[in-house]
Amino acid sequence: MLRRLIFAVVLVVSLLGPPLLSTEAGGSGNAGIWLETWDSEVVDYCADTRYYVTPLNEPFVFSVMPGGIVFQVEYLFSTGPAVILGRAANGSLIYSQVIPDWIQLIEAVPSGTNAYRVTSTFWRTDGSCVISNQAWWTYGTSADICSVWAFRDGNRRNGPGTQNTVVGNLSRTQWMQAIGQGLAPDGVLWYWLIDGSWVSSRIALGVGNCNF
Repeated sequence: MLRRLIFAVVLVVSLLGPPLLSTEAGGSGNAGIWLETWDSEVVDYCADTRYYVTPLNEPFVFSVMPGGIVFQVEYLFSTGPAVILGRAANGSLIYSQVIPDWIQLIEAVPSGTNAYRVTSTFWRTDGSCVISNQAWWTYGTSADICSVWAFRDGNRRNGPGTQNTVVGNLSRTQWMQAIGQGLAPDGVLWYWLIDGSWVSSRIALGVGNCNF
C-alpha cells in the first residue's frame, strides 16, 4: 500500500493580532506572507511498505494570535486545516497531531527575524519507523498588499491574455507585487504587476490584499 503523508495544510481565515510577531522568549519574525521550502522528498519503508512525504513548497499567512504565544500558519495553495503552533520557552514554535497510525511533531526554530528552520517528524505508533524532513520558512511580503507567487514558470505579457506580446517571464516561486487585475477574452483572471506587465492566474497565485 502506498501512503502519502502531506505536510502542507490550508484554511482561509483572517489575520489576527499585531503586524509584528512577539519577540519575547526568543520568538521572532514578521507577520505576513511567508514561503515554505522543503529540503527534499523523503522516502522510507516500514514493514516492507513504502511510505513517503511529498513536500509542497508554497506560501502561507503567518500570524500571531492575541496573547503572543500562539501562532497560526494558513497555507494558501493546498487544502486542509490550519496549523496552530504554540511557542516553547526557547522560542521555538511547536505543533503536534495524532493521525491514524502516526504521530507528527513540527518544530520551527527561529533563525534571525525573517526565517525559521522547520523539522517535521512522523513516528509510526507501532514503533516500526520514523520519517523526518526539514524546511525553511522565509518571509516574503506584507499581507497588506497584493502580491503574486508563481507556482510554475510562465510568461509576463503587455496585456491580459495570451494574444498579447511576451515582455518577460516569472520563474517558479518568484514574487511580484500586483496593482490590479482583469479578465482575458477567454475569461481567465490576469494580474497587473507593478512593472506594467500582466501574468495569468494559471501560473501565479494572488496572495495578500487583492481586493481591487
